[in-house]
Amino acid sequence: MKNFAPLLVFFLASQCVFSQNTLQPHDRVSLKVTPTSMFNPNTGSILFAAEVRPLKQIGLQFEYGLQFNEIASYNWNSEKIDWQYAKYRGELRWYPQPLDEVSFYIATGFLTIPQRYTKAPGFVRLNNVDYSYDSSRISKDAWVVFLNGGIKWYLTRHFFAEFYGGFGFKKLTIKHQPVGLTENIIPIREWFSDRDESEGSWNLPFVDGGVKFGVFFGKSGSSKSGH
Repeated sequence: MKNFAPLLVFFLASQCVFSQNTLQPHDRVSLKVTPTSMFNPNTGSILFAAEVRPLKQIGLQFEYGLQFNEIASYNWNSEKIDWQYAKYRGELRWYPQPLDEVSFYIATGFLTIPQRYTKAPGFVRLNNVDYSYDSSRISKDAWVVFLNGGIKWYLTRHFFAEFYGGFGFKKLTIKHQPVGLTENIIPIREWFSDRDESEGSWNLPFVDGGVKFGVFFGKSGSSKSGH
């Protein structure tokens, strides 16, 4: 039930928007949700965002992702016990030419995903030596920097859809706290070994993309009154 409290807040905030009869010079404040983030096979989340536009062509956005692993738990994540994670994301946006119906933007930002979970039993390579363990508390932290492009499509007087995509770089760091270590040979996997069977840091490519839906508190140049 804890995941539904932010949904209630989002709904109530959207209702407050309808009480406004006049629009501000542009959509100064936007509240958003990203349903596509729930289908991430590794770290599914219910991702909420708030964007502030201090200037017409500049936007600042912060996002928080609640854990939603109902889909991710059905695949290779099923071995994770007491799995906990969240997502924190920030963006600086530039809107080169805001229009009435649509707005294009370019964004740069960061994303961090701290994960904690236990595996019991399992395998790990430490200092080039292979071990088995009875259990291990694992920290798996990702830091990402990215460059995105996107489009805001204003559907009605108060609602919009947003489509975005881009690329970046991710630094992944994994650490173990094993119990019951025994020197052993990590078994050969039929396809791919688990990333958390080793400690260390890796620099990896990152691909971003998704769809957001939201409400805004003001927009200029709109003459729509029938929605």
